[in-house]
Amino acid sequence: MEKYKFVQVISHPRSGSHYLTALIAKNFFKTNDYLRFYGGHGFNFKIMRERVKNKNQTLFIYIWRNFEDVAKSIFKLRARFGLNVSDLKIFKNTPYSKMWTNKIPVKVLRKTLTTEKVFETVDPLFREIDKIPKEFHRLHFNFWSTIYADYNNVIIISYDDLKNNYIKILDILSSILHIQHSSINITDKIGWQLIE
Repeated sequence: MEKYKFVQVISHPRSGSHYLTALIAKNFFKTNDYLRFYGGHGFNFKIMRERVKNKNQTLFIYIWRNFEDVAKSIFKLRARFGLNVSDLKIFKNTPYSKMWTNKIPVKVLRKTLTTEKVFETVDPLFREIDKIPKEFHRLHFNFWSTIYADYNNVIIISYDDLKNNYIKILDILSSILHIQHSSINITDKIGWQLIE
């Protein structure tokens, strides 16, 4: 890796960051420990801008997914996020902060390439987001689009492109990182899953 010494994957929740990060770990760094490349969701835009600016030897990869699929996925895992709402249409039209509660009993599984761990806590990620889901999704994407325009160490990848042709995405990353990839796909479901 000539220019970049590290990689971090960032996304809006439920946008494929675990999948992309696992692909990167296995194909470029020959490890199953993909969480070390996982950069979270970057909600604090001021901190994220400073991090990107100050870590110019880190390649930040923002993976985005279309709003409708993100909304359905968050709604399906709404208990994990502490979102007290039972109807998808109401979910789409209510600010996250108005839906948030820490009183929902929840059991979720975080599955990585090597571990499975059950959590029984609500993630406070959306607790202070005073926007409806589509507005916040747009705000998040627009922020990262601006960061992409402002800094050379940021790229944006579409989740649909990744799912449809992961080899093409690995080829793009290979040309940026100057590392040959292994062409290994991740077929197991990883990331967060609701325990029914």
